[in-house]
Amino acid sequence: MKNFVRKLFQWQPSRETLVAAIAGFVVIGLSAAMIPTRHCPWLSILIRDIGQIFLVGILFPLLYILRTGAGSAFALHVLIRKPHTGRF
Repeated sequence: MKNFVRKLFQWQPSRETLVAAIAGFVVIGLSAAMIPTRHCPWLSILIRDIGQIFLVGILFPLLYILRTGAGSAFALHVLIRKPHTGRF
């Protein structure tokens, strides 16, 4: 029975998958932290804009890419082209 289950489910997450899952849980935690701040809109804005958008959405992926060089994990690629010379 174990062999059947192993053959059926062979998911082996990569490091990038686990890092993205942790980032997702952090965003969920920040969303939950916004619930008690319903009566204080400025605190809610800080948590959403600085915490979720800037820290988890922008800064964290950029730092991860710089540290590991895994730009393809976030679908960011650098394409270097030669300048157009007018010839075909």
